[in-house]
Amino acid sequence: MIYLDTRSVSSNDYHQDLFGANILANRDQLGEDGTYDDAADALGVTHIRYPGGSLTEDYFDISDPDKTSDIDPDTGREIELLPYTEFMTYAEENDIDVTIVLPTRNFLSEETDADGHRYADIDEDALRGFIQDTLNGEYGEPTIRAFEIGNEYWGSGEMDSLEYGRVASRMAEILNEEIDSHAESDTAFADIDILVQNGQNYGSARLADDYDHLDTAEEQLEAIMEDYNVELDESFIFNSGEVSWARVANEIIISEFDTEAERDAVDGIIAHIYSKGEDNPNSREYDLNVIESTWEAELGNLDTYVTEWNLRASRTSWDPEEEYGLRQAHEMLNMTEVFVEHEVDAAHVWAIQQNNLTNLAGNEGGDGRLTVPGEMFRMMNESLPGTRPIDFVSDDRGEHEAVQDDTSVHGFYAEDRLVLFIASNTEDPQNAVIDMSQIIDGAGGIHVDILGVKDGYNPTSPDALAEVTEMDGDRMFEDGILTAQMDGYEIVRVEIDNPDYNNDFLAALDSSPKANDIAEDDLTDLFDTPEIPDAADDSVEEDDGNDPMEADAAGDSDGGTFGGMGIALAILPILALLGGM
Repeated sequence: MIYLDTRSVSSNDYHQDLFGANILANRDQLGEDGTYDDAADALGVTHIRYPGGSLTEDYFDISDPDKTSDIDPDTGREIELLPYTEFMTYAEENDIDVTIVLPTRNFLSEETDADGHRYADIDEDALRGFIQDTLNGEYGEPTIRAFEIGNEYWGSGEMDSLEYGRVASRMAEILNEEIDSHAESDTAFADIDILVQNGQNYGSARLADDYDHLDTAEEQLEAIMEDYNVELDESFIFNSGEVSWARVANEIIISEFDTEAERDAVDGIIAHIYSKGEDNPNSREYDLNVIESTWEAELGNLDTYVTEWNLRASRTSWDPEEEYGLRQAHEMLNMTEVFVEHEVDAAHVWAIQQNNLTNLAGNEGGDGRLTVPGEMFRMMNESLPGTRPIDFVSDDRGEHEAVQDDTSVHGFYAEDRLVLFIASNTEDPQNAVIDMSQIIDGAGGIHVDILGVKDGYNPTSPDALAEVTEMDGDRMFEDGILTAQMDGYEIVRVEIDNPDYNNDFLAALDSSPKANDIAEDDLTDLFDTPEIPDAADDSVEEDDGNDPMEADAAGDSDGGTFGGMGIALAILPILALLGGM
């Protein structure tokens, strides 16, 4: 028996913008020629990021955004592209909001400073013209939610953190000038966000290797301060003695936003989060904690966009036959809970269609059937907006769900409904019995369906075919007890209409902490571990779908392969406030 005792209820709501998606302009097609629009509709997506990830830097030309093809810089092959106007028209006709990624790689000069860092060389006429034409509706008139400055500057952007800061600061100022000077700046375009990337210690921006000849973290910080003219104190060193390199990278980027106009132009920060799975829960929030302890500490309250997210797609870090399918579906739920906890303003899943392990609807031109994680995304999108996560009493204070007997129970509260996702954590069939008497005394109606896989398929394989089965909820729920028969790793969705919340639950609801509250006593439960990010893997966006061996990558790139130290970063600004630094 699993008893659902409530510790607290989050003050933050799920919202529709957490269930946005990417479109890949070198893969996805629309209308009669494609399958993307049908898949996006099946998933309930209403906010799309165009043109995608690293392909932005490779192929998107703001001087010719409607070109229909380009040459792959690596293979020399011709690549078919989805024109900007076709996408914007589709978005307008289907009431889909858009986030537009702007290329940055070619906005650097060959001239360098004494340390070899290139200077910004932005084609202002081209950039201003593109923004003006976009705002004027020359390509279509969907709601524009954001302009994103570059994609993974450390990877496809091919620049270091200082170079990205030089480019991004000037681009942000130009974008802000063009939006503010438009006739509809206070109406249609009042809420457009200008987004800057979170700093990373990867690829061409890897700082750690430049200072590994120094013996101590203190010596490394001294050298960085001299080289980059930034101020870094002991809070940039973890208890482990390691430098917090990602936070240092952010300080370098922020240092280039050195005028009031440049800082005022920044509305939000971008993160790409690829979880390392249930055994690495800190990987879900690492970048979010970095953002909060750097950008928000420097510039105040900013929006946070997670413009790529999913479970990491990898054939080498683990056995892919054991980590995907229903286990990926459960991990996606865990990730969204973290997004709500950190008040993420928008999130774009990677990817709806792609030839990789984690897609939501197969590949472009396929049968359009939603995969197991695709069905999970759809179910979450249908049920969770407007609800607040419930923090059940459990042994693990870092997780919201109740866990017992190989079963996890996630709860979500709204005045007019209660939503549960019950996940099996074992390959064996089980009979989960859940006592809900600590939450409700009765219900107006109950709806239950089960996400599983078709007979004969491995439930944790990326190739498993999804099967959603509607159940008789009234037969499963009696006298406050819910009984669910589950096969291996299945996930049960329960929606209770007009629940009669009882006094125990209402007392927990009334006493729940407000957003961002944390008790000083809770600090003893937090810890830090060294930041040891993996190297980013190559993108598989350019793969044509015919190669049976995909690259070991997580969507656009393995931008989420960071160390397990999210909690440590969350604590830093708190300790400072408490006089602990």
